[in-house]
Amino acid sequence: MDTRQKSIITALLLIAFLFSHIAAVSAQSVTVLGEVTTRGRVFIESSSGQWLPAPATYPLIQNTGIKTDDGSASIYFKDGSRVDISKNSFVMIDGIASEYSMQMNKGVLAFNVTPSSSLTVRTPSTVITANAKSPSVKLVNIENSGRVLGIISTTEKGTEIRSISGRLMVDVSSSDTKLVSTGESIFIDSNGKYNVYKTQAVTQGSAAPAVTGISNVARAQVIVGGLMAASVTGLSIYALQGQYHKIASPSGF
Repeated sequence: MDTRQKSIITALLLIAFLFSHIAAVSAQSVTVLGEVTTRGRVFIESSSGQWLPAPATYPLIQNTGIKTDDGSASIYFKDGSRVDISKNSFVMIDGIASEYSMQMNKGVLAFNVTPSSSLTVRTPSTVITANAKSPSVKLVNIENSGRVLGIISTTEKGTEIRSISGRLMVDVSSSDTKLVSTGESIFIDSNGKYNVYKTQAVTQGSAAPAVTGISNVARAQVIVGGLMAASVTGLSIYALQGQYHKIASPSGF
């Protein structure tokens, strides 16, 4: 089979996948939330429950499942918000315009949410919300006058949430919510115990080469606007608009 024939077959498969994904909601209007771009081995769930190789660019509609193998995915919402999903992650995405929700069973994601939007991420151990729409939360969220940037990592040990910029609401139990502010992180283990800790600054300049030169850089390398995170076991280094930070990680991310 020559290259041209392979290209035609690939195009037909992608068209078939698009129609099968939308067929389940054909009786109602389909809301396109944005666009997904992928790199490496990434899979999207079809309406029949099958996991099919994702194209390099794909429209993001409601109730879309994304599973990354050794690849990664970037989600560009219509309002300008963005989420980057690292390798070995499993995420379900839903919502309506400017109010997005995700279920993340495992993996790492970084987010950059515009002031006019909200993002809720559910993991097995907690619920995290950026820019909650509740008026009472708006009052305490005045600190966040711009975008909300952060990282969420979830494993069988628990969930780690890091606020790079802005405040996040984190449910630590069914009746208790904590606010995580800029430079703070919280780790909630699988038993519901939690610990809040601070980010430690690193000297700018010498830290930049170290981010790419550290051995065993693994588990995640995501870019969200001006945010980069490179992780090693027990240590992560962030570069945010030229300011570098590091933080010890109880979750190992």
